[in-house]
Amino acid sequence: MKLTSINSLLLWLIIFTACSPNRSEDNLKVSKYCANEISLFSVPDSLQSIKIDYSLKPDSFFNTIANKLNKDLCWKMTSFGLKLNTSEPIKVQLFDKCEDGINRCGFRRPEVRILLNQTGKLMIERDIIPIDSVKYWIYKHFPNSVEYDLEEISFEWAIEANKDSIEKVFSNIIDGYLLKYEKLAKVSFSKNICNISKSQVDSLKSILPFKVRLGIKRIIKLPPIPSSEKLKTKYKLDK
Repeated sequence: MKLTSINSLLLWLIIFTACSPNRSEDNLKVSKYCANEISLFSVPDSLQSIKIDYSLKPDSFFNTIANKLNKDLCWKMTSFGLKLNTSEPIKVQLFDKCEDGINRCGFRRPEVRILLNQTGKLMIERDIIPIDSVKYWIYKHFPNSVEYDLEEISFEWAIEANKDSIEKVFSNIIDGYLLKYEKLAKVSFSKNICNISKSQVDSLKSILPFKVRLGIKRIIKLPPIPSSEKLKTKYKLDK
């Protein structure tokens, strides 16, 4: 009888734990990335992670994030964690060129510009490509200090852009960086990225910091695609 009672109690605890509303949804997710990969793009403990509404107008977008982070974003580069539905939170940056009555000289940041318009078309630098090709573009062209002086990535979307498409771009940015990290790990340490040590992961971070800056626009106009030209197909990986 005692054994039966114990078994019944264990069964009840298992059911209760599985059905408990307090159980974190994150614990139910199985990441497609290994621990080293997550470490390369994830958020350090010192930064707060938040969800954002991709459809907010620019002023509301910056104000909402400022309120969530409890920080003044005006003319400051601010880092925080962005919670995604498709992966672990990622470290991102935000720079608010607010109107404060002070004249400032403009400058071009050393960045790759990714633009996603309201119809789902994407342009990265001068190439209009499918979203799924972004990771291959990053792998092939980034970073490039000789031709483009590119050291970080800027991603801007129109307020009417589809939320799933926006998150798909973020996933491609992550995967593009990881393709570069994988190549660096093999060249530098003759190992796959998931098999290197923590100090070697830190070395990759210093060689190629994960830098993604966010932006939002009311509308994004991309150059027309000539009728004779189709969207460029996926870039091939150079083994």
